[in-house]
Amino acid sequence: RNVYVTPTSYLELIQTFKTLLAIKRKEVAQLRKRYDNGLSQLEEAGLAVNKMQDELTELKPQLVKAKAETEEMQVVIDKEVKDVVEPKKDAVQAEERATSEVAAKAKAMKDECE
Repeated sequence: RNVYVTPTSYLELIQTFKTLLAIKRKEVAQLRKRYDNGLSQLEEAGLAVNKMQDELTELKPQLVKAKAETEEMQVVIDKEVKDVVEPKKDAVQAEERATSEVAAKAKAMKDECE
């Protein structure tokens, strides 16, 4: 009967190979998990973008309506400024000039007294 002996260096090589194989499988599993996670996040982001585009499409008529109302309000405000503020502005400037003249006279009198 023949008896064969396997060298220990070969057995150590097999054990090292098994260890390296386990490490590489773990690394590949981690990379695959990261890839799958990134892919799912991209898919979620795409769905969110589509949902937001739908919302924007729905809100566009409201935006147009709000823009028209704003323009109408701006016209009204401009008209009020011209009708109300401008005449009062002239009156205030005239009163300010008169007050400045009185103040200048009072100062002149004060300077004379000193």
